Amino acid sequence: MITHRLKLCFIALAFALVASAGHETMKGAGNSGSIEAGLGWSTSTAAKGSQWFVDQLLMKKTFDVSDKTKVVFNNMFALNSANTGPVQAPAGSGAVNNGNYYASSATLAVGGYTFSNVGAYLQHECFKNGWTSFGHIPIPLGMESMWDRYDMASYFYSPMYRFAAAMGWNYDYGMKLLLKDTVPGTLEVALYDGRAGHPNAAIAGTYPAGTGGNPGLGLAARWHNEVKNGDTSFTPVFSIMTRQFAHGTNQQNLAFTGGTSVKAGTLWGNLEFYYGTANTIGGVVKAWNVMVEPGADFGGADVSLKYALNNAKVGAGAATTDHDLGLAVGHTYNDKLRVKFAYQFMNLSGKNGTKQHDVRLLLGTKW
Repeated sequence: MITHRLKLCFIALAFALVASAGHETMKGAGNSGSIEAGLGWSTSTAAKGSQWFVDQLLMKKTFDVSDKTKVVFNNMFALNSANTGPVQAPAGSGAVNNGNYYASSATLAVGGYTFSNVGAYLQHECFKNGWTSFGHIPIPLGMESMWDRYDMASYFYSPMYRFAAAMGWNYDYGMKLLLKDTVPGTLEVALYDGRAGHPNAAIAGTYPAGTGGNPGLGLAARWHNEVKNGDTSFTPVFSIMTRQFAHGTNQQNLAFTGGTSVKAGTLWGNLEFYYGTANTIGGVVKAWNVMVEPGADFGGADVSLKYALNNAKVGAGAATTDHDLGLAVGHTYNDKLRVKFAYQFMNLSGKNGTKQHDVRLLLGTKW
């Protein structure tokens, strides 16, 4: 009980610091963010349930210390039922579709409350169109991590993005080099610590015994380049991530992606291949998916579909193939209030997990 109270005090203190930051006189303080909250339902062959919840409140602060130096401080908050139904955190099978599942290792969690830092770093422009960042940074891997959760065309993530989050491939401590137009397009290269585990102890415990959940030093890189022609754009995206074998052959963490984002007037589409492998106490996991996400703006509503073909192999077991299918329909009013309906059928064949239907009805806004 005392531990929970201390955690709540730290959460309250963190919110107070973020709120008070807006009154500071630091040069060029910037404040942005987003929130989505609503009602969720999940049903599977094992159980069913529902909950009211705050999917994610993202608060982003940027302070311009000088013309070339800035401080970035981003925090994520989520509120879910602490029960263990299929839609709730932390144990429900549908919980992987809630925002709190994608927290960093720098997280305070009490029951269904989650407060997580998703960025705390110093950024300096070393030369024209070249920046370095030091601190707690996002790992540049894959397309889906390029967008804030609120800005995703769909609501549900692909199976490989869920796998990456489970392995702690989303945020870590280290440094990153960002180059814009120094090479064609944008190149991010990150050197990170590799010891950050997932805040969910059950997931963090999947590292091999004796390694202390420490995959060792990591390296990640992502390149993308938008090519425009009138109202049409084409953006290829490639990324790779690896962690050194700090414990001999115990830690084989490797991932690479290749895809593209296309926009043509009121139409858009995302396509990506994602491969990843990691050693866990259950054996070496090798997995990949192909994600296809077309969408369109129909004036009164934005509609997107999302399909993922995913394949997974654990240890000496046979590889299994399954499918995820999702739909999202959203409308943004003039006062920036957005209503979104999202549906997903996860594991259509039931080979890579329990067959599950997830429905979300969300209200949100951004600033």
